[in-house]
Amino acid sequence: MTAQLISRDAAATVQTGLRIGARLEAGAVLSLEGVLGSGKTTFVKGLALALAVAEPVTSPTFTLVSRYSGRLAGQAVELAHVDLYRIRHALELEDLGLEETMSAQGITVIEWGEKAAALLPPETIRIRFELLPDGARRLLIEGIEL
Repeated sequence: MTAQLISRDAAATVQTGLRIGARLEAGAVLSLEGVLGSGKTTFVKGLALALAVAEPVTSPTFTLVSRYSGRLAGQAVELAHVDLYRIRHALELEDLGLEETMSAQGITVIEWGEKAAALLPPETIRIRFELLPDGARRLLIEGIEL
């Protein structure tokens, strides 16, 4: 089942991240897909709020993986924020250690997750970000009840 949400501004996208983040369980993997500038990192900021991450969340485009300490259900949890925008070949995913990151008991959020589709677990939560003509974003969400 696919849920659809319309986000009219950055604050609404953050709220959607917060809402989904509050429903996650340890070991969750999220694949964020969509064009550049469609709100993926803004969504992760909201998700980080749900996990009580104290540090500011920024796009890991150049570092590829950012790790944040947070809390989930009263327990310490790591948020791994992965950005595959610059990844060109499957071998680079191996070097990145993506499979090990996803197998941890933290939360893994992968921007440009479609580049790692073959490696994603079947229970991956997929969120497709689409830009609408009026500047709003449509989020198509699979794998989690809202």
